[in-house]
Amino acid sequence: MLTAQTPTRRSLRATASAAATPRQKVVVISGRSDGVSDCSDDDSECSDKNFGGGEEEEDDEDESESEDESEEEDHEEEEEEDGDEQETTERRKRRSPARQPTRRRPPKRARILPLLPKREAARAPPPTDLARARELLHVSHVPDALPCREDQFEDIYSYLASAVEKGGGECLYISGVPGTGKTATVRQVIKTLQDQVAEESIPPFRFIEINGMKLTDPNQAYCAFWEALFPESPKVSPKHACDLLQEFFGVGNGGTAGASTKKKGKAGKDLFDKKNVVPIILMVDELDLLLTSKQTVIYNFFNWPRIPSSPLILIAIANTMDLPERVFSHKINSRVGGSRLGFNAYTAAELAQIIESRVGGGGAIHPDAITFCTKKVAGMSGDARRALDICRKAIESLESTCSSKDAEKASKYISKETGRPQVDRKLISDVIRDLFSPTVVPFITNSSVHQKLFLLAIRKSMRKTGDLDATFESVVDEHKAYCQPLSIPFPTTHLLEKVALQLFETRCILMETGKFMDPNQKVKLNVSEGDMLLALKDDAICKKILAKEV
Repeated sequence: MLTAQTPTRRSLRATASAAATPRQKVVVISGRSDGVSDCSDDDSECSDKNFGGGEEEEDDEDESESEDESEEEDHEEEEEEDGDEQETTERRKRRSPARQPTRRRPPKRARILPLLPKREAARAPPPTDLARARELLHVSHVPDALPCREDQFEDIYSYLASAVEKGGGECLYISGVPGTGKTATVRQVIKTLQDQVAEESIPPFRFIEINGMKLTDPNQAYCAFWEALFPESPKVSPKHACDLLQEFFGVGNGGTAGASTKKKGKAGKDLFDKKNVVPIILMVDELDLLLTSKQTVIYNFFNWPRIPSSPLILIAIANTMDLPERVFSHKINSRVGGSRLGFNAYTAAELAQIIESRVGGGGAIHPDAITFCTKKVAGMSGDARRALDICRKAIESLESTCSSKDAEKASKYISKETGRPQVDRKLISDVIRDLFSPTVVPFITNSSVHQKLFLLAIRKSMRKTGDLDATFESVVDEHKAYCQPLSIPFPTTHLLEKVALQLFETRCILMETGKFMDPNQKVKLNVSEGDMLLALKDDAICKKILAKEV
């Protein structure tokens, strides 16, 4: 016996759509489907069979009415469901905040300046002798040989050659004042060793250079070293780079470099195979700038070559001669060892030899001008770069004079021996005056009368007491003493305070803080006495005062 089943709403809709055929009709009473009957074309009546077993005959009008009623009920129920869905959606919107639209990354900005095209043809030679000498005197020009540094070259070459043959594990500390050829000599040695590697006379090696002037922080040296070792590796932070370098050199792995055979990068590729390691020559220039409070950076760089089987060869270059004894801790000095090399400042004869090796004697620069320049530079610092800059700027000034239309002025620099323009001693003197004259001299020269007198009053008060400073009250008294015999109206104390503040803002004098407008406030000169007297020697009023004091 079959039981009556209540059809679902979906089945009713499917049945109603199927009733579109002319031979079938769907009878729906109160939301139920009671039967399906086939109607032939000849019969006028259709008999319905009840699935529950009962039989009932109805007219066609009743069937159509029941169909209309069921369709209306279905339509009302669909509208109610749509309304409920809308209410539910609005509630959800009120409960959960609206999602922000995802921001797309802006496209990469186009390069503002196009890349410079590569030079296809060889560079044209300088058109004149002066232009050729100017290029040779530039500090970026690397000569074939470094004069006056033959002994240092031999020491560095023999040390690095033996370290490469050994396989690494050495440290060399090079010190000297700036401009004494430390970096240039090391680069010349590296170039010679690389030529020998090409000839297969010594084992291959890698050369890495780090300059402390190019780093924003001492810890950035770790990143620079790691990226130079593995250029294809992703960029890492200084702390991560330090950890990677510690692991690379075997710190914490039993004290043996190469304990981990391979280091893998982000893509899983082997970056370095320790079994096929070659010596690594690392030159750290401007070592003074890598100093920190705990000296960790310098300690690590000096410690890595001392690890057994380490391939690192460290060359540390500093401008301070006694940096290890004065600054380094005991544990760093123990790793620096006794391998040290000092570069002394150039003498006047050595500087003259360097200049003549580039431009030749009696060429673009007169020999007397070279001697005058080298003696000036040797007396100040012995910096070869400063001597080269002075000669190069003198040649640039001569080129500018010769290219001008003033033939009379250009004829003064024509050599009687060669008939060509030549830098003389006067031109070198003018360049030195422009380069080394302090900016404070023209400022004091153009100062007001009371500003000049205030500086002289500080100088006189300091001479009387013998101290390095003077009180504001004593300076005011000396200022009064200067104004009275010269018939200069004496300024008020308020005006002198303004004069002192103006000189303090320009850093011509220094004043004690926290005691403004106090008679016992300390003041002192912040310019050298020589520069002050040089600026005041042509002033009529100050000349009378200085004549009496001397």
